[in-house]
Amino acid sequence: MSAPAPVIFVADGTLAEAPRWQLWPTTVLPSLLAQFVCLSVLGNSSPLADSLFNDARERARHIELAKGARLVRSELLEGNGAALSGVDLASNRKVRIGTPEAVREWLSAEGGSLSAQAHEVLDLLSDAYRRVLVVADQKSDLGVVIY
Repeated sequence: MSAPAPVIFVADGTLAEAPRWQLWPTTVLPSLLAQFVCLSVLGNSSPLADSLFNDARERARHIELAKGARLVRSELLEGNGAALSGVDLASNRKVRIGTPEAVREWLSAEGGSLSAQAHEVLDLLSDAYRRVLVVADQKSDLGVVIY
């Protein structure tokens, strides 16, 4: 038996089911972050990825996987063994989702880095003992997923 979904108070005084995931954009608009979250978990068949995709899909305005895109399934990084999922788009843009440590390592290998805003968000969330994933392209982070 699974735990009941958390609820939140809505402005009109009613209760509603709280979203399981929170998307915290750092360098892109919220709807764009939701699109990149959806794309980055397409190649991952875990229940966690399915749940994240379904939540993000409701927030994304448009999702399109162009011809020539390549799904990346749990890419194992050398060193810490952390896994990333993602997509390599036909436009040569690469998008990945993973733990902050895994994304930092991947960004470093790609010549990118986390933004100052992402560092602030991650510091804040680590103090609150929240679990997070980071979404990034090869240049920088796009946002943080809180769960």
